[in-house]
Amino acid sequence: MAGSPFDQLLEGVRAALHGRRAVALERVRRIEQALAEYAAALEEEIGREFAREHGLSQPKAAHDKRKAAEALRDAVLGLPELAVVPERAGPEMSARPAENRPPPPRDHVLPIVVVGGTGQRSRLDPELERRLEWIDTTRQGTIAIGNLTQRIRSGRVAALVLLEGLVGHRHSEPLVGAAREAGIPLAYAGKGGRAALDRALGDVLGRLS
Repeated sequence: MAGSPFDQLLEGVRAALHGRRAVALERVRRIEQALAEYAAALEEEIGREFAREHGLSQPKAAHDKRKAAEALRDAVLGLPELAVVPERAGPEMSARPAENRPPPPRDHVLPIVVVGGTGQRSRLDPELERRLEWIDTTRQGTIAIGNLTQRIRSGRVAALVLLEGLVGHRHSEPLVGAAREAGIPLAYAGKGGRAALDRALGDVLGRLS
């Protein structure tokens, strides 16, 4: 039996709040994951140095400290509070020294990023394919999404195509927000079927040109 309209309203409010909370906590989770990887890389380095100093057998290397540090940096810089402010934001932005400002976008050299699959490459025009960058979230995961979010905000992506049928909500929402903040073309391509993908790519290419 359905609840009263008041109960239904409360349930809708709870669902909306939980959804927003989940998005915010996902940013924290990305940072925590990246921080744990960096800590593991540091511990591994200390163990190798100790083993080298005392003539012990070297422990197996399982972490790259530089990559872990870069992932941590990108996760932190992916926070919306640290997003790059567009030039039109106000006079305080224009007053910044030129050398501290992000370079202006150059659409003809920036990649069009497709998020959600890689199996469609053989169908595409070779010239267009060279410009595309594919991110498969089932293999590359949350760190790749955090990196891409920061690249979008810093003006290093020309356009974004989401295969929303293959990408979870927790991955797609921060990308959509970043694309809208950066003002870059955004299109959806379902599960990446040929017609849907061609339509999405045609859409973003048309807006870029």
